[in-house]
Amino acid sequence: MGFYALEIIASEPSIERKEQSAIVRLALRTFMAYSSNLISATDTVTDYRKLFIVGCPRSGTTWLWKLIDSHPDVISAPRESHLYRLIYQPFTYVTKLGTAERWKQGASFLKNYGVWPMIFGASSDTVWRGILRNYRRYDGAAGNVGLHTIVSYPELTALIREVRQAPGEDLEHAKHLIKVIIDRYFYQAGGEAHNLFVEKTPMHISCSDVILKQFPEAKVIIINRDGRDVCASWQARAKTQKWARRSTEKLIKQWKRCVELSRQFQADPQIKDRIRMVRYEDLRKQPEEESAKLLDFLELSYTPEQVKGFVNKLDIKKVTLKGENEHVRKGHVGDWKQSLSEQDIHLWQTKARETLLQLGYTF
Repeated sequence: MGFYALEIIASEPSIERKEQSAIVRLALRTFMAYSSNLISATDTVTDYRKLFIVGCPRSGTTWLWKLIDSHPDVISAPRESHLYRLIYQPFTYVTKLGTAERWKQGASFLKNYGVWPMIFGASSDTVWRGILRNYRRYDGAAGNVGLHTIVSYPELTALIREVRQAPGEDLEHAKHLIKVIIDRYFYQAGGEAHNLFVEKTPMHISCSDVILKQFPEAKVIIINRDGRDVCASWQARAKTQKWARRSTEKLIKQWKRCVELSRQFQADPQIKDRIRMVRYEDLRKQPEEESAKLLDFLELSYTPEQVKGFVNKLDIKKVTLKGENEHVRKGHVGDWKQSLSEQDIHLWQTKARETLLQLGYTF
């Protein structure tokens, strides 16, 4: 794990000092925890506060995460872990896929699960092996997201073996595995009862209800942004990153789905009080005021001077590595007017006009 941490830091010179410290702490404490079995899959630990930051990708989740991570009582996962996407969600559908559906996924299914399951179908064992297979694939790609950012491969292998020995269904085992991974990371990073654990994976928005029902002590912040600016940001990123190359139609569909999910969860009486919506545009216009509201929601103490310091430190204008080829682009509100083609603007008008207007975005 130590090598993984050093590789992350070396490949990402823009990583903040606090993030570097978190990654190094993870490496050192993971080694000690693994050798001494500090927290096993069967251990029960005291509940501590948790926050999951979600939203449509390219909506400002990273900026929001860094604002909250600036608070001294926060312990964050150093990168997007994709815990629920890579561990929980596969058990909701992979074993149910028919032959035609598996072949439709093509190379993606092959990479995740191999040739035999592609032909004959996936089993529970297939999905568990796929988790480990995906771990190596993400880690081997030298990416800065994935399970390898929060747990080592030997640790994950041992924990999977432990959770599967307990009675119960795969979905429950998957949720328990995620809990143990988070617990181990939190305590290995020096977490105590007063600390808040924060994890940011944008597309965990699709699992927000699962997360909040699994962790009664957890909260979720969903960030919304004008879908046209989201689209402009995706298109800029696509110039250098293959993963960002999507059609405008697919981007519209994904953005609308995220809006629908946020509304659905906010209407759920079991979890709505633990969800806070924030508009990217409001955060840009009144960063100190909006940040203070979020800290109040999270029950984190602060002074006005502290909030001002957080905001000034993370002012997008001061970010050196930003632009068309970087993760951080411009951060401008309404940039779509100059960036999108007439054809793309027309698509947004015809396919998302009602949703945009309902959220207060004009044409």
